[in-house]
Amino acid sequence: MWIENPLNSIEEVRLQRIPKPELKPGHAFVKIFVAAANPTEQLIFGVVPIPGWKFPTVCGVDFSGVVEAVSEDVKNVRAGDAVFAISWNSGHDDPAPVIGGAFAEYILIAASKLSKKPEALSFEQAAALGCIGVTASQALIDIGGVSSGTKLLVLGGSTSVGSLAIQLGKHLGAHVVTTASTRAFSFVQQLNAADKIINYNDNRWNEDAEVKDFDVIL
Repeated sequence: MWIENPLNSIEEVRLQRIPKPELKPGHAFVKIFVAAANPTEQLIFGVVPIPGWKFPTVCGVDFSGVVEAVSEDVKNVRAGDAVFAISWNSGHDDPAPVIGGAFAEYILIAASKLSKKPEALSFEQAAALGCIGVTASQALIDIGGVSSGTKLLVLGGSTSVGSLAIQLGKHLGAHVVTTASTRAFSFVQQLNAADKIINYNDNRWNEDAEVKDFDVIL
């Protein structure tokens, strides 16, 4: 899906054939099976400028697929591997110039950005993990320093990031408390990750006598 001008409207999105990119050092060529949409696609229509995104462009950052070819110096993946990734420059020590490109049949991407798809996950599930998975991981591990014994509060345990955060928090050994609405309460229960779930339609979490002294709040 090709976007000509991000300052206009959805009418600027069109299907267009473009040449396959050439393989280069440190990169992999992936046939995309599933691409996921997220708020990033809304931002590119001029609502919020995204540094490094040049137009016209192919949008889409979350995807899963199968590696078709890798450059000779790539060791972490090989042709035939099922993978998933987020095609996004982190803006820190990440030199990758490519942003987007997932709404296409193929993508050329730095091999370091690829993760092998677990067999237990479908391609659809893996494609949905990229952006929200990185968000949850950065918040809990890189910024929050969550580890065994951490008291963690996740506000909104049924949201995309929240549902991953409570599972990741439990995996890291944290004591996890989360909130959910009446409608979403059973979904959060089924994740079997939170030590305590507060129904915010019935109670305010900050008025619960058992809920206090958190190390990390997300």
